[in-house]
Amino acid sequence: MPDNNLHSINKLQDDIKAAKWLSVFLPKEKRQQIKELETSLANMIHLIESFNKYFSDAGWCAYDSMNMPLMENAVKAYEAGGIDAGEQVLIQYYQTDVKDIMHWLKNKAKPFRERYELIKCAFDDHFAERYHASVPLFLIIIDGAVNDYTKSKGFFAEGTDVSAWDCLVGCGDGLTKLNEIIYVFLTIFLYLLKCPQSLILSALRAFCLCGKPHISRLIFLYFPCQSWLKSW
Repeated sequence: MPDNNLHSINKLQDDIKAAKWLSVFLPKEKRQQIKELETSLANMIHLIESFNKYFSDAGWCAYDSMNMPLMENAVKAYEAGGIDAGEQVLIQYYQTDVKDIMHWLKNKAKPFRERYELIKCAFDDHFAERYHASVPLFLIIIDGAVNDYTKSKGFFAEGTDVSAWDCLVGCGDGLTKLNEIIYVFLTIFLYLLKCPQSLILSALRAFCLCGKPHISRLIFLYFPCQSWLKSW
């Protein structure tokens, strides 16, 4: 299993191995349950490996609390229609359905819990498609949260090593690519702020509407990030 960095799956593997050692002392139905659990875990590992194989170059990666049906649907869409079809599944989820799990950010990571009111404001703007307002807030929040954790650098600072997140997410390469994509997005966004004042708002609105896929990636980033920060 190459993706040996997702803690929850590693623990399940260890538990199953221990249960198999003791299975000779268990009733037949319990031994069957262990076999079924082992098969389910193998299917889950295959799904995670496929997801990372298909999407890591585009800046998506599996993380320890990621929605399994979402991963499965994205993988199926990729296998049927390629990367664009697969990404549409992810983009749609992180543009709309993500509202059902945004409370995880408060419950699992102290840096996000301390900024939760701001996070709610950013999501309110996002769901209302006021991207010119939500994007800078999302960028500021995540950069500050990571800076609180590292005590030295924000997420977008030069030299920030996202490969250190491998302990809780499934693909360091995907995070590195995601960092690069969002950094370019941020650079262009900041450049637009130098436009004549009368054009700034129109330019930002147009840019954000065209950049919806990258906005979805920005929101996605919050969830592998909270997996990393929850150990703080």
